Amino acid sequence: NLPTTQLERGWENTNALTIIDMTSRRVYASLLLDHPMEGGANPWGVAVSKDNSRLYVSIAGIHVLGDIDLTTLHQFLDGKLPDNHRLSKHYGPGTESTWLKIKQDPKYRADLVNDLASLYGADLIKRIPIDGKNPRGLDVSPDGKTLATAAYYSGSVAIIDTATGKTRANVSLGSSKPDDARRGEMIFHDATYCFQHWLSCSTCHPHNGRVDALNWDILNDGIGNPKNTKSLLQAHLTPPMTWRGARPSMEVSVEKGFFFLMRVPEEGEVKSVQAYLRSLKPQPSPHLKPNGQLSESAVRGKVLFESEAADCTSCHKGQLFTDGKPHNVGTRGELDKADRFDTPSLIEIYRTAPYLHDGSAASLRELLMDRNKDDDHGGTSHLKKEQIDDLIAYLLSL
Repeated sequence: NLPTTQLERGWENTNALTIIDMTSRRVYASLLLDHPMEGGANPWGVAVSKDNSRLYVSIAGIHVLGDIDLTTLHQFLDGKLPDNHRLSKHYGPGTESTWLKIKQDPKYRADLVNDLASLYGADLIKRIPIDGKNPRGLDVSPDGKTLATAAYYSGSVAIIDTATGKTRANVSLGSSKPDDARRGEMIFHDATYCFQHWLSCSTCHPHNGRVDALNWDILNDGIGNPKNTKSLLQAHLTPPMTWRGARPSMEVSVEKGFFFLMRVPEEGEVKSVQAYLRSLKPQPSPHLKPNGQLSESAVRGKVLFESEAADCTSCHKGQLFTDGKPHNVGTRGELDKADRFDTPSLIEIYRTAPYLHDGSAASLRELLMDRNKDDDHGGTSHLKKEQIDDLIAYLLSL
């Protein structure tokens, strides 16, 4: 609920490791991998030593591994903080450690998700820098002395001494010179471009520029009106950008994103990210038949979609299913400062829930039935349930 001027100290977003109680299938605790003054953006993979004493996390966005003392962590989670334990300087004067509260009552484990100093303040984690970019998969040797992690954007595997945190070797998996699009992809996933390293472009646009299903209060249309993340797929073909059309093109939006969310770009960096976004291709919908054709229900839905009665194609037209114009479809909410929003493309709509500019429709059925009482969002009020089913089947096939 905070605007993107409030990145410092995790006010806008944090990065966590969650422990699941597999017996009750409930969250046992969520611990922040961030340091109070530096984010741990885009955690990726985990590996546990064979003796269960250490937990390693690849923190891909900042090119480090987190080395967690798992034995002591679980003791503290059980409320067994030693009376003589001296919490480190990360807990300032007058600040009560969450661990002290957990010692009094285990229910305070829930507070760990808001405590940036929980791991660092209790000396439970240390960061291991790697010689490479974007560590992802990792594993520990049976004797616990060696850790291997794949540096995705370096095309190498780092072999690390777990006792010292030093890299013993860096094994290349083959060299290649990245083109503009590949360099842009690397920047897109690199949180060191962001103030205090809290996020990268892929934090909000994971899975190659798609969506995170969250609302963010970006400053390009004012403060206090968060909007749902839009997919960047084919953004260069569907101007303008943002729900309010605040940026005339993808190219302008990338440039402004650097200046307002990241650092001042070096020569060629903006161009590279733009090239990466242009390279993104739609993925076939899993709702298509094995031969790539529409199902029988989707075929009927296509007829409905293109009919005058439903009138969907008046806004969602052409191969990209958008007219690139703003419309008032009756979805303005109490936080909005306008009632007209850009028409989104429907390509890959199967993977972009929730829907509408504020994410207020959890499903296409909710969008078509509950959020379209006056048929401002296409003529659906007169349709039977079976027809709605067919229309949804078609949309999910795009």
